[in-house]
Amino acid sequence: MTLLLSRDAVATEVVFDKIYAGSQSEGVYAFLGVPFAQAARWEPPSPLSDLDLPQDGKVSAANFPPACMQTNHIVNWYRELIKDFGGAPESFPAPSMSESCLYLNIWTPTLDTTEALPVVVYLHGGSNKGGWSFEPNYLGHELAKKGLVVISVNYRLGIFGFFAHPDIPDPNFALLDQLAALEWVARYAENVGGSKNNVILMGESAGASNIDFILASPKSQGLVHKAIHQSAGWAINGRVDRQDMQQRALKLTSQLTNEGNDLAQLKTLDAQSVLEAAQTVYDGVFFDPVPGTPSLPNPAKKAFDNQSITPVDLLIGSNADEWLMYLNDEARFETTLTEWVAEDKRERVKALMAGYSEREAMDTLITAANYVCPSFQIASVVRAQGKKAWFYLFDRIREGELASKMGAYHGAELPYVFDTHDDWLPTNDIDEQLTEQMMTYWAQFAKTGNPNTAELPEWPLFNLESKRTIRLDNTVRATPHPSAELCSVLLEK
Repeated sequence: MTLLLSRDAVATEVVFDKIYAGSQSEGVYAFLGVPFAQAARWEPPSPLSDLDLPQDGKVSAANFPPACMQTNHIVNWYRELIKDFGGAPESFPAPSMSESCLYLNIWTPTLDTTEALPVVVYLHGGSNKGGWSFEPNYLGHELAKKGLVVISVNYRLGIFGFFAHPDIPDPNFALLDQLAALEWVARYAENVGGSKNNVILMGESAGASNIDFILASPKSQGLVHKAIHQSAGWAINGRVDRQDMQQRALKLTSQLTNEGNDLAQLKTLDAQSVLEAAQTVYDGVFFDPVPGTPSLPNPAKKAFDNQSITPVDLLIGSNADEWLMYLNDEARFETTLTEWVAEDKRERVKALMAGYSEREAMDTLITAANYVCPSFQIASVVRAQGKKAWFYLFDRIREGELASKMGAYHGAELPYVFDTHDDWLPTNDIDEQLTEQMMTYWAQFAKTGNPNTAELPEWPLFNLESKRTIRLDNTVRATPHPSAELCSVLLEK
């Protein structure tokens, strides 16, 4: 292990492009707010320039960086969730924000070993228009204790991460940021005890969708070796139209500049003003990478259909009730069925939903269509490339009446993966046992490409015919996926 660290004190140092001073606690080194690139507005990320150094020549890496520019929708999401669980919403603080936000955070164990460790690079969720690398459930200190280097990454968001003005050669700044972070990892992983040849890209929700686009990008070759894909899949089917995104970019430019199409002037305007104006111009728009560009020459679906993605071993799955919290009281199953299912399949889907309550049927159908079924497709492509895929279903519902109404909600698995159970979450011995099991599965997959160990229930290798999965609940067991038949109908050509 080529760890350039001082092991004798609480303060510790590492050399990247500069000397960074971090900290050590409970068997883990932490380096927070380390820059991996720099970028002006709507410019691709570029290597770091000289930083202003203090007299001793060291840069502090003891504090989290600012989040990238965004609205408060993620803060509000957390606060509503805390309220639903009976906690105090104001206990969740909003981070500071900046356009200068291309930083990552590193946790690496203080192991006395010469073996290079797996490097888990985590991409946060938030619809690619919110979120940050140091949300409470993403802190990597406990996961690092499993013998992993854990790195969480900021990337540009929303209008600053995806801006398809015709004068911009590649509008996918968020994707370019993520690739730049992976290039940084390849360059410096060894300096924190990691292996540049065993990089595991992990993400949840939009973070997992970003994995799909990274794998579909030719720029990811050699940078990623495994992937952990949590609660996503929908985006591979394509939700972004390049012409529409160009028209919206021109509309925003015209709205905010004197000349009507002055990109140079738009780049000089206050970031908050641009963000606020974009809320109207981009209302209802999905922020996904635009295809037909240098970073994404082909749509992700075409890359997956052609099996031309970067080959990786894959751990993939979703939660049982991904959509439950998003259903409003007026929603009805018949309307949902019409919206999500082709007419010639509706009667078969209705038959599969027999015995479900109205809300259960809607949640099951949308969860399958958005998460489970496309994840089956992704796993099948991985297997067709000769790589391994392992499928999970997270079905644990916390104890108590409030928790029972939430189900196994979107994001519910994250405190188990990172062992970061919030104070407002009811957590008991079952949750702690499941946490240890899931962290062991995830860490073993990161190390070997196979989550199985002798101490845990056997996790079967995925294949499209049986669709067997590991069910993560009060007990952990291998079963056919409960949405397997539903997905067979929904995916039928």
